[in-house]
Amino acid sequence: MKEGKRTIGKEIVSILLMTMVTVLLMMPGCTNVSSASSSAPFPQHTAYKGTYLTPSVGQTKVDQQTEAFYSKWKKRYVRKDPYYTKSTTRFVLYNQQHQMYKSAKNTVAVTTSEAQGYGMIITATMAGYDDNAQAYFNSMYRYYKRFKSSQNSGTYLMAWRQWDNGKRIYASGNDLSSASDGDIDIAYALLLADRQWGSSGAYDYKAAALNIIRDIYKYEVNKTSHTIQYGDWVKWEKHTSRNYTGTRSSDFIMAELRAFAAADTSHSWAKVVSGTYSAVKSMRSRYSKSTGLLPDFMYRKSGKFYPAKAYSKESALDGGYGYNACRDPWRIGTDYLISGSSSARAEMAVLNKWIIKKTSGDSSKIVAGYKLSGKKAANYSDLCFTAPFMVSAVCGTSSSQKWADELWNSVAAKGTTNYYNDTLKMLCMITAGDNWIKL
Repeated sequence: MKEGKRTIGKEIVSILLMTMVTVLLMMPGCTNVSSASSSAPFPQHTAYKGTYLTPSVGQTKVDQQTEAFYSKWKKRYVRKDPYYTKSTTRFVLYNQQHQMYKSAKNTVAVTTSEAQGYGMIITATMAGYDDNAQAYFNSMYRYYKRFKSSQNSGTYLMAWRQWDNGKRIYASGNDLSSASDGDIDIAYALLLADRQWGSSGAYDYKAAALNIIRDIYKYEVNKTSHTIQYGDWVKWEKHTSRNYTGTRSSDFIMAELRAFAAADTSHSWAKVVSGTYSAVKSMRSRYSKSTGLLPDFMYRKSGKFYPAKAYSKESALDGGYGYNACRDPWRIGTDYLISGSSSARAEMAVLNKWIIKKTSGDSSKIVAGYKLSGKKAANYSDLCFTAPFMVSAVCGTSSSQKWADELWNSVAAKGTTNYYNDTLKMLCMITAGDNWIKL
């Protein structure tokens, strides 16, 4: 047939194909078609608040490096549950030694709500670059819905850890309680999804986010200090106990809590933001005035916050700057970039001044842990400590440009290592690269 001529038969075939694609796009389990168009496609180039720096390699190079690492991260860590057949569900693998065992004798932990929250934020942010972002996001959302905390009837909070026994992925026992940071990130990711794709499709992302946000306030916020608690399990603790009054500095996710305040006007999220900064001030004024460092864990007594005792929660650095608090420069720095918070800016200024002096401007000298005084608590480096300082660096003034460039070039050049390092690197590249989405 000559070019330009059409037949009724071909028109019918074309209509049928278009109809099939539309149906596939609406199917919750679909993963083989592209996502709907996004309203904030990567790269976003967000107009951050106040004064901030961008890496001197240039925005084009920053975007390319971020995209390249995202492709590696997604391939390495985003996995499909091979046992669940009702729909496609995906999770972020946090145990790289894991194999999909055929024998039930080899039970191994595979993911956490923390990992799922990170993955959902990353995937929603990279829409536009990744044509399948929405399909992958939806599959992660379906995974979240399968594993709810059992601490409260009808809760929307997520069970914090899941296991693979070679036959199924499941949660049981204490793993069925929640972890606040995972819930906060999952809720925020759903707000991002609403921004990217709207809530009139297969899932009402906004309604799902609000369900989690309201449960976070109900079950994971201390109503006296207005700080984030460890999880919904603390309700069983005495209200004067260190578990009940305790908080974890890496849960100081103020940029996301501010988004909750805008979305959920029925609760006092502004008090949670101010209460959290009060905890920061209480801690820093007495323990880390010259360093800006916060401890992994802290507790409140007589209106003041104190560092947790060694080994009271996880490690010798429970009261120091360890593998939880290493995220603080990213968490608090993001709040400055998004909101322009003077409290966040002040924290970043102290932190930048200290770490530049401590390392003589050489990022390879950042070690995997410090006492609050600034004394080294390790003799080796780890990327999960280095990458977040990249975010605090871009919160600096022009005098910190060399430090910001040093960190970006060093972090961007690193290959894949493990879930925690690589996922924090991914999130910090997004943020320091001017691509964290403001809601």
